[in-house]
Amino acid sequence: MENIEDFIPYEFEDDLIPYDESLHSFILRHQLLFHPEMKPVGVITPSGGWRKSVFVPPKAQHIFHAFPDHELLEVIDDGTVVTGVLNQLYDSPIRYVNRVKEVFFHEGSDIKKDSELIRVSFCEHCIEESISKFGYGYFKTAWTYKNNCIKHGVNLRQLPLDGFSKNFKRIKSILKGNISKSFFGKMPVYSTSPSRNIINLDLKGVNTFYPIKVAGCSIDLFLEWATREDNELSEQIKEHIGISNIINDRVLIAHHGRGERAALERMTLMYEFFQGSKPELVRSFVEDYNEILRINIGPRKQGVLVELVAKKKGLKCNECKFSHCYMKAVDSYDLIDNKKVDLPFIMRNSYTAARIGFQGLIFQSTGDNLWSPLKLCSEFKGGNTYMAVEVEPPMNKMMMYK
Repeated sequence: MENIEDFIPYEFEDDLIPYDESLHSFILRHQLLFHPEMKPVGVITPSGGWRKSVFVPPKAQHIFHAFPDHELLEVIDDGTVVTGVLNQLYDSPIRYVNRVKEVFFHEGSDIKKDSELIRVSFCEHCIEESISKFGYGYFKTAWTYKNNCIKHGVNLRQLPLDGFSKNFKRIKSILKGNISKSFFGKMPVYSTSPSRNIINLDLKGVNTFYPIKVAGCSIDLFLEWATREDNELSEQIKEHIGISNIINDRVLIAHHGRGERAALERMTLMYEFFQGSKPELVRSFVEDYNEILRINIGPRKQGVLVELVAKKKGLKCNECKFSHCYMKAVDSYDLIDNKKVDLPFIMRNSYTAARIGFQGLIFQSTGDNLWSPLKLCSEFKGGNTYMAVEVEPPMNKMMMYK
């Protein structure tokens, strides 16, 4: 049995917790601590590499109930930068938290098939430093994707694929700083994995990010409203888009049919066009016909993982015709007064938006209605450009510098 001190810090203090530890390392260390007799089959493959599809076996899941859902999410998403990908007006605000359950609290057999693996790579100097600083060694997220250590300017060492048992013993020795040349056979093996930047801060100009997502009922309502004969937009729609095209898109979206994604993208482009040309009219629609819900998400609904959703005012989700809408799975929410929703409120009540603050990203506001997106920028652009900083779970501190 391993000594408990080999896998945990000597003291539990904020400055003794690494924030760049890989998901594999995080799960493995805690499983070694509480269940040293259990094989880490959810982390290491039969051939001795890291699993790409990581999971915690059911018998070890109780270990991670001590961690809040949002902390587990940050371990999973270490190095992930918020962009407009999967953060469009129509995207599900729930999907990104599903991995917490899939990794830490999944239901089913202990062993999942995983045909892909990641070679176990590490920097000896970083291991030595982490033992000195934290009291234990750990594997970094960046080592999963890069072939060299940026900090020390050396190639990463890489374990050969000698099978589960042999590499498991080697990994435990590495965590304790006991690294032997025999781990690598006759010749030292260095990582030859293709180099890939896990954190890309170059947002290539501007990236559209919608902090408030819109439920299917509101999307349908917008398309219906935009084509009304008494609407100031109707003539422009007839000229540039075509009423029949919008009707077809409404059918695709309502029935979850093939081409739905393209229809939703066209709807978003139409909304952005009219927000620019008729901002007062669009603001009136958004505020008069929509209400905002703060939904509580995550496996255990702990109140930190929250998002904001716009839906048709007065419509109950269980009465909605959109059977595939993500709101059907939401059972914990608060109705928010539309007048309270401004940029600081959004940053405090959307965990995805708050992540912009965690990461110190720069963003630019694009409008003052509830659906208005933010533009994520690679540099300050002037005007309404902000850097959100000091946003920390549970999002009780937030400052914006303009």
